[in-house]
Amino acid sequence: MVERLSRRWGCVVLPNLGWVTFRWSRPLGAGVRSATVSRKGGHWFVSFLVDGRAITPA
Repeated sequence: MVERLSRRWGCVVLPNLGWVTFRWSRPLGAGVRSATVSRKGGHWFVSFLVDGRAITPA
């Protein structure tokens, strides 16, 4: 479940982690299929795999 908190921030519920706040940098599209949490240089990142079939190019 993804919620938009403001124009730049959002929250997502992740298994074993609970609510995770992230900076909303791009539109997510129709639906989130999975999320990957990674760490690089002391910073945490979350990336989303979205269902691309819902958005078809014109």
